[in-house]
Amino acid sequence: MSKDIFSIKIEQKPSKKEDDRPKKEERKTGDLQKKKTQPKADIEKLQTPGAVDIKTLQWGMLYLKHRRKIKFSVYVFLILISAITWYIFLKTFGEYWLVGQKLDEAMIGEIGKANLISHRQLVAHLGARDLQVNSPQTFKIGPNVYDFVALVANPNDDFYVSFTYHFVVNGQIISTSSDFILPSESKYLMLLGRELNFRPSQVGVTFSKIDWRRIDGHQIPDWRAYRDQRINFQITDTKFISPARSNLSEKRDLSVVEFKIKNLSPFNYTKGELLILLFQRGKLVSANKYVIEDFLSDEERFISLTWPHPIRRADKVEVIPSFDITKDIYFIP
Repeated sequence: MSKDIFSIKIEQKPSKKEDDRPKKEERKTGDLQKKKTQPKADIEKLQTPGAVDIKTLQWGMLYLKHRRKIKFSVYVFLILISAITWYIFLKTFGEYWLVGQKLDEAMIGEIGKANLISHRQLVAHLGARDLQVNSPQTFKIGPNVYDFVALVANPNDDFYVSFTYHFVVNGQIISTSSDFILPSESKYLMLLGRELNFRPSQVGVTFSKIDWRRIDGHQIPDWRAYRDQRINFQITDTKFISPARSNLSEKRDLSVVEFKIKNLSPFNYTKGELLILLFQRGKLVSANKYVIEDFLSDEERFISLTWPHPIRRADKVEVIPSFDITKDIYFIP
């Protein structure tokens, strides 16, 4: 037999230990990669809803650990506050008891000697002063028929006043009307042609519903200039014609008053009053009113007014325009 037939081919196989090493290394590498890629757990998300959070627990643990020190610090703080408060109280009370009480007694004595302003003086200084009324005048214009005229002044530079006024004759109110007076001006209040069944012996004027309004200095810095620009009327050719010289067709015993009035202001007025006064030797002898309407800027009108009762003599005619320039309703846009 040849050697080839009986030759045995021996192959060396790797041992099990050597075969297992690469596998173990692969497993370790895989485990490391899994650990690297695996996300970390979020503790806050794992908390049960409604449970105490971690921060609160940490603060609680911190308080439990240092609670004696915390209580001691609070006690010390409160004791300091109490001590400071008592010190301030005792110091203040002691100073008042030793010094302040005597000073108060001296001050009270000085107040008793001082000339203090009264409540009435304070109101007069800050508020409006009362209307000033001259004694009313009475004119008999016919059998049991009378005119009553009273001059009333507004003494305030910066107050406009509107009011209701009453003529009181022999203790009883015989008329009630309303009117106004601009700042620092006077006005004749009139009751004309009133028939009475008794002779008037005591005549007075009373007021109610008085409404004072301060002129706004921001809107009207200069009241006098504001007033003069609007109450700017020219009165000319005033004339009083006695019954003897009048040419009335009916030949009645009546007088006539004539004048011209021109609106020199840049404003148009819906309505206003003209107070017409007749004087004889400086004394008022009669009064009347005339209502003028739709009076335009730069317009001139001739007024001829038949007097309602005979006036024998009058050497002066005075016409006083009365327009309420504080209200827009009396201006034509």
